[in-house]
Amino acid sequence: MDYYAEIDSEQGKQAINTRQLYETCLKINEESKQFQGYMVWKRVKEKEYLYKLKDTAGNGKSLGKRTRENEKIKADFDKRKEDIKFRKAEIAERLSRQAKYNKAAQISRLPDIASSILHALNNSPVSERFTVIGTYALYAYESMAGIQFMSDLTATEDIDLLWDGSKKMKVISDLSVKSMIELLRKADKSFTKSKSYSVVNKDGFLVDLIRAEPNPPWKKVEKKPFQERDDIEPSAISSQKWLVSSPKVRQCVIAHNGFPVIMTVPDPRSFILHKFWLSEEKLRPNEKKKRDKEQAIALTEALREYLPQYTFSGEQLRMFPKKIFDDGIIKLKEGGLL
Repeated sequence: MDYYAEIDSEQGKQAINTRQLYETCLKINEESKQFQGYMVWKRVKEKEYLYKLKDTAGNGKSLGKRTRENEKIKADFDKRKEDIKFRKAEIAERLSRQAKYNKAAQISRLPDIASSILHALNNSPVSERFTVIGTYALYAYESMAGIQFMSDLTATEDIDLLWDGSKKMKVISDLSVKSMIELLRKADKSFTKSKSYSVVNKDGFLVDLIRAEPNPPWKKVEKKPFQERDDIEPSAISSQKWLVSSPKVRQCVIAHNGFPVIMTVPDPRSFILHKFWLSEEKLRPNEKKKRDKEQAIALTEALREYLPQYTFSGEQLRMFPKKIFDDGIIKLKEGGLL
C-alpha cells in the first residue's frame, strides 16, 4: 500500500525557500521585541528627560536627563526601530510572493484553521507548553521527510493539543488573553465551548485539550493554561505522559493559503510507538485502531527511507514502559519495517 508520495525537486526547492524565509521572519520578529514602544523627550520643570514609553497612552519610565549619551541612545533606538520596520515589511512582501509559489507547486498542505490556531498559540505567553499530537502531527513529519502522506491518513476535523503544565510560563506583566477560549478565538471568532476540555467552531472543527495524568493521580498539578472559571480544562489521560516526556521537534509547515507556520510535535518515533499502542486498545473503536496502525506504519516507512537518523533506540525512547517499547519493536519487525 502506498502511504505517501515523494515531492519533486521543484517542490523541494520551494519548501526550502519558504523555511529559510520564515526563519528570517522569526528572527526579525524576535529582534523587534527589543524595540517595542517609543522614546520621547519630555520637559519637566525647564529640563528635558528621555522617556521609554510602552504605548501611546504614555505609560513608561524615565531614562534620565537629556545628555549626549541619552541623545545617542534615542537616535540609535529610532534608527534600529525604523530599520526593523522596513525589514519586516520587506520580508512580509517576500512571504506573500512565496505563498503564491507554494500554492502553485502544490506544497500548501496544512488546513488554514489549524494554521491560524498555531499562529495564535505561537504568539501567546503559553506557546512553549503546547505540542500537537494525533493526526495533525503528520504534517510536520512529512515536511521533515520531504514527502506528502495520502489524504486518507491526514483527513480529520479536529486537532489535539497536549498541554504540559510542568513548564513555567514566561513572566509578563499583562496577559493579552485571559482564557484558552479567548486565545483560540484569535484564530476563529466562532469557537465556543463544546465539552469541558474542547471547543468547536461554526464549521464543526474541534480543538481538544489534553494533559498527562499526574503520577500519582492525586499529585497537585497546574490544570489549566489560564485560570478563568468557565474556561476549558485539559482532559487528563495517563498515556500522555509518554508524549509529554518525549523529545520535541519544531518544524515549519505550509498551510493551504501558502504561508508557513511552526508546529511543535513529539519525536516521530514516540508518535509511532504511541500509535501502535493505541491500535491495540480494547475500548478504542475498530476504525480508529486501523487508522492508528496505518499511520504508525506509514511514518515508520518514511523514517526508514528519508530520516534514517531516527533509530529505535531504547535509551532515546526510555519514557515508554518496557513492554510498550518491546511490543512496538515486535510489530515493526513483523511488518518488515526494522
